Amino acid sequence: MMERFKAASRGAIPEAIKWVDMHIAVKYSEREIFRIYDLLQDEVKAAVLTVMAEERRAGWIEYELEKLEA
Repeated sequence: MMERFKAASRGAIPEAIKWVDMHIAVKYSEREIFRIYDLLQDEVKAAVLTVMAEERRAGWIEYELEKLEA
């Protein structure tokens, strides 16, 4: 388990969370931010966020949140 945590701490998840905190966190409630963090615990989704075009990231987060609500 510790190895998994160490691998994740060097991967896309922290980078994605950092981006959220720096660029879009102010427009969401704390509860919504925690939902975004939960979404980004998926390594693949975090990686997708970090490699997609910057201008699409916020829209993609919105899309993923809407899918969770459905």
